[in-house]
Amino acid sequence: LKDLLTSTKVVEKQCLECNTVSHSAEDHAVLLSVTIETPQLEKLGSLEQALESAAKPEILSGTNAVDCDKCGKKCATSRSSLAKKLPRVLLVHLTRFVQNMYGEYHKANHRVTFPQRLDMRPYTTTSEDRDVSEPPAWYELAGVVLHSGTQRAGHYTSLVKHNKQWITFDDQHASLFEGDLEDVCFGGEEQVTDSWGTNRTSKREKSKNAYILMYQRAANTEESTRGCGDEVRNSGTRTQMEMPPRLDSAAEGETPDPATWAARRTLREASQQQKQTLQRQQLLFNPDVLALIQSLCSAGLGEPD
Repeated sequence: LKDLLTSTKVVEKQCLECNTVSHSAEDHAVLLSVTIETPQLEKLGSLEQALESAAKPEILSGTNAVDCDKCGKKCATSRSSLAKKLPRVLLVHLTRFVQNMYGEYHKANHRVTFPQRLDMRPYTTTSEDRDVSEPPAWYELAGVVLHSGTQRAGHYTSLVKHNKQWITFDDQHASLFEGDLEDVCFGGEEQVTDSWGTNRTSKREKSKNAYILMYQRAANTEESTRGCGDEVRNSGTRTQMEMPPRLDSAAEGETPDPATWAARRTLREASQQQKQTLQRQQLLFNPDVLALIQSLCSAGLGEPD
């Protein structure tokens, strides 16, 4: 799971007097949280814009100046947070629950677009100068977690892409998704008609919108030789990704400690138990199963010998 989901971010500092660049404070995270609305209520309208804003350098000067070893003094410094290692599955958290300048929380329902195919190369440590000659790091949208409601009460559903077909999951119900992905996920405003017979239309915010995005590393993405150490191996002209090991097995050359084995066993057992519970719930209300139980009960109600 760590190799599959975890990304690594670093703080990159550049002295604005001698241009010395240093990296520090590596941070390992599963969720890549991006701000779509600032405390000043500035609304960012796309995922690319939010990622660009997150990677934008911050200038530290005056009382916030940083010590430079080469200059031997405090200097104005450019500081930015960039990805050093990209995961095979990228989870992007759109921070729709935000706090304004008055300390009050609300849900940001404004329209935020996101692509079904995303290049993460511009937001990595190897691309601070946006070198167009670098190979892209393509990701393809594979799943969306949606939230409907407010910051106090709501409901979560999900969309999963399987064999080029989107499937919607709502609690224990699953069905093919026949709607418009943009209409359901992006948020924004919608036209509503007055239900009191006046046929007046007005606009209101959509309370249902995307909350977490799941991107999967594209199989034909080239392996970068200068960063983003994804474990990708080339076979001929085709790029393939190594699949993660089973929860109850060890990878080649791996010797897990007892705690790791115990954690894997717990995850496997929890997954199996959840699957069995779901199957029981489905069978409990299955008409065929109910008919079978009824026939078996009826068969045992005859006169005793």
